[in-house]
Amino acid sequence: MVIPQGVVYSNPNQVCKLDKSLYGLKQASRQWYSKLSNTLTQIGYTQSAHNNSLFTKSHGTNFIVLLIYVDDLILAGNCPTEITFVKQHLHDLFKIKDLGPLKYFLGFEITRSSKDSSGAYTNPNAYRRLVGRLLYISNYISDLSFSVQQLSQYMNQPTNAHYQALTRILKYIKETLVQGLFYPSNSTLQLKAFSDSDWATCTNSRRYVSRFCVFLGNSLVSWKSKKQSNVARSSSEAEYSELATTSCELQWLTFNLTVFPSFSSNLHFSIMTTILLDTLQLILCSKNAPNT
Repeated sequence: MVIPQGVVYSNPNQVCKLDKSLYGLKQASRQWYSKLSNTLTQIGYTQSAHNNSLFTKSHGTNFIVLLIYVDDLILAGNCPTEITFVKQHLHDLFKIKDLGPLKYFLGFEITRSSKDSSGAYTNPNAYRRLVGRLLYISNYISDLSFSVQQLSQYMNQPTNAHYQALTRILKYIKETLVQGLFYPSNSTLQLKAFSDSDWATCTNSRRYVSRFCVFLGNSLVSWKSKKQSNVARSSSEAEYSELATTSCELQWLTFNLTVFPSFSSNLHFSIMTTILLDTLQLILCSKNAPNT
């Protein structure tokens, strides 16, 4: 380091020794991560071998997860005492700021609902009136036909889940900017993926667009759509390439989920995964079947 301007020193040929990384320097993020990871390891947390930003701690039926992104941390678990201890310990060392329950993270907005989605809706007459209006509107907005037709089957005894779906249709009609994903708390912990590819979709480059989406039970946890850099010679080649990409994503997610304990039936994770395809020839190729 160069001696700052204005600082008078008797021996100008010497240099400064860096005792603490300054914010904004190239080595600052590396030193911060090293200090934070060592601190978490000393208090009993284990770093994931497949995701360096994921730290877990398990003791009996208590399980704590800590996820790091630069200087933002997400802390979750079923032991409030341990969560309070970790926050206080980190605050004593680094002077952190507790932002409370998770609301925003990496561009995602997280909301929670305490309502029971399986119970009967308390105002079925209002539900019937809204569905009746949507049946009329669906004559002019064709993409509402399927969803409205599904909701019209529960006019007698609608549940809270049906009403929630109805309100989502109303938001769609009003062209609201609020979009979200629903993650149920009672979903089964089994990975399921959908893989697909459009051959020669781009009319200019004839490159194919590959896409996949991965569900953990009924919760969408990973998705991707990308126009590839190469030109596939056939639709089977494009589909098979996307199948390999989907398999890699499933493998990575499986490695991350194996760190969660299975002490409770609600946290039992099944390592069996399913990939859904729409091409018979690709299914035969994935099984190495003869005469394909």
